[in-house]
Amino acid sequence: MSSGAVYSAYKKKAGIRGTCVLVFPDDAFKYVEVFEEYLALSRHRLGFK
Repeated sequence: MSSGAVYSAYKKKAGIRGTCVLVFPDDAFKYVEVFEEYLALSRHRLGFK
């Protein structure tokens, strides 16, 4: 789901009374280093070089 899809769904439901929380998807690029570290640890634990 994209940020545009989240906003579009909100616009369709905008007439509903109450509080609305929008959750915009994040990209994984800021987590690349965390993924690399996790994969390196996993490979090490499994005995791979």
